[in-house]
Amino acid sequence: MQSIVTVLKPVTGLLKAVLGHGEKLPEADAATHKKAIDEALKSLEKAAPADSSADAGADLKAKAITDLKVRADGLLKSATAGEPAVVASDIKSVLTGLVNVISSILVGSGLPPADLDGLPKMPKQPPVQPKLPDA
Repeated sequence: MQSIVTVLKPVTGLLKAVLGHGEKLPEADAATHKKAIDEALKSLEKAAPADSSADAGADLKAKAITDLKVRADGLLKSATAGEPAVVASDIKSVLTGLVNVISSILVGSGLPPADLDGLPKMPKQPPVQPKLPDA
């Protein structure tokens, strides 16, 4: 659960800043948010097992982390440029990326699946594929 908090705080901080500044995010604020997000994502990458065959969800998590970084960088670019139409689209994109990271963390967490009526079923983590020797 700490992994979720690690990424949730800086990303929501960026979203609040962008929404709070209206049309344009100051460069200094953008740099602060970029650094916080980059550090959070790096710590998530380090938390992933070195051997991805040990955790079948590791590849999914790595992909989600990379994707969120690209999305957040896009929002930072549009917000500092003062492009309101692009910012609105980028905010949705960052939220989607954040949900993807959180979902990838939950899939490989070993937590029991949610059972609230009406929620879609979470995908099961794929079985670990043994590493085959080179031919």
